[in-house]
Amino acid sequence: MQMTDQHQTNSAEVDLTQTVHNLAYRLISQAGQRVSERLTAYMALPHQLNQLNADIVAAGQLDLNNAIACEQHLWRLAKIFPSISYIGFALTDGSKESGAGRWIERTQLSVYENRNFKGCDYATDEQGNRTHLIQSYDYDALSQPWHKQALEAGKPIWTHIFTADIDDVEVADEESVQPEDTSSNVGYQNYVAVNAERPLYDKDGKLFGLAIVDVLLSEISKFLGTLKVSPSAQIFIMERDGMLVGSADEHSIVHRVDGRLERFNALNTPNLAIRSIAEELQKRFHSFQTIQEQQFDFSLNGDRQFVYVTPWQEEYGLDWLVVVGVPKSDLI
Repeated sequence: MQMTDQHQTNSAEVDLTQTVHNLAYRLISQAGQRVSERLTAYMALPHQLNQLNADIVAAGQLDLNNAIACEQHLWRLAKIFPSISYIGFALTDGSKESGAGRWIERTQLSVYENRNFKGCDYATDEQGNRTHLIQSYDYDALSQPWHKQALEAGKPIWTHIFTADIDDVEVADEESVQPEDTSSNVGYQNYVAVNAERPLYDKDGKLFGLAIVDVLLSEISKFLGTLKVSPSAQIFIMERDGMLVGSADEHSIVHRVDGRLERFNALNTPNLAIRSIAEELQKRFHSFQTIQEQQFDFSLNGDRQFVYVTPWQEEYGLDWLVVVGVPKSDLI
């Protein structure tokens, strides 16, 4: 009788364990697929806006030499789409660049003009008109590697992820400066982005400009933070070399080294759960480069960690890994 009772107890424990495992794998795979679907929609908008702007310019409805007209057009788009960090145009001769967006914390929407390599950020009123200068700085936009990459490609692309560290900024509006800011990084202290860029051609097929939308990694992290899976779930995105793109814990993405902003690799982030998951992925598959859709579990601090990883790719060249991790303790 005792052996039968023990057998029934063991069988029940096995059934419970299997039920928890099935629940965990279903939860993380659904979460991973949801992240991929929403990421596809989220990252489609920048290229759609670039196509829209290219069509408007080609139709002669906007003169890129008219800075005020460009600013107000871009300001209206940035207002309509609050996920846009920066949207702009640049002429390939370097003479002019216009933009609008949300790169200065205390300013709802700013506009930007770069004329002959002098960048200026302006606050705006409710109609998108300039109200006052916030800051100015020397800046050669087209010398930046990400813009060169787009010009060389000659077609719509995503650029490499980049950090905008701008020096020698002259601050005109001290009220827009955050307490932790210095005069050399107002609005740019955490500017790590990936750009959607589209070359612009005239009717003779001559390249004359770029349509640009910046996607800040901090915005991708905020987006991931809105996805609720479980109390202690880890949701993160990384490149194929392990460099982090976004995380529901946005503080795990970037840090400063000798005053310069750098991204963490998933293998050296201070977030223990992300780091442990990345180490387990590397141990199991030897390289992030070849990982396809997978799910597995492993022990982390005495708890089982259930992990789902899937590639996320799109037509303009991004190839990222979406990773979801849920501890067993969240499920029982």
